[in-house]
Amino acid sequence: MTVRTIVINAPVDSIYHQVADVNQWKYWQPYFKENQSQIKISNPAYTAQWEQSGSSMSLKVISDSSYSFHWSISRSGSPDVDYRLTLSPVSGSAAIQAEWSAITNLGWLPWNKFSGIFMDQVTGPGYLQALEALKTFCENK
Repeated sequence: MTVRTIVINAPVDSIYHQVADVNQWKYWQPYFKENQSQIKISNPAYTAQWEQSGSSMSLKVISDSSYSFHWSISRSGSPDVDYRLTLSPVSGSAAIQAEWSAITNLGWLPWNKFSGIFMDQVTGPGYLQALEALKTFCENK
């Protein structure tokens, strides 16, 4: 499991709107921002599909409730990754803590399990970059 958090000084409803509507990701999520013309988002935005490094990628919204957004991304030939972005109030403040967690299903193959040792170091910086971009976008909106 990989987890990254950041504190955002913006109204929770404004932040949640950016997270829960995949169409809004083009304004803050680095990959969606850079490749928005290649990403096909369904309407309503419950799925998205694109090609990345020769692989088919598919995003599917799993649940969307009470300031917690849950989705999965499938990549051909790789294990699925389940994501959750949860927004919580910071005690004694108007700020909101955003927590991005990712759980990769490593399966039973030993080499997949071994790669899990490095998963946080490989994927964590990208999640933090996305959270920082969400923070910047929401605080400057």
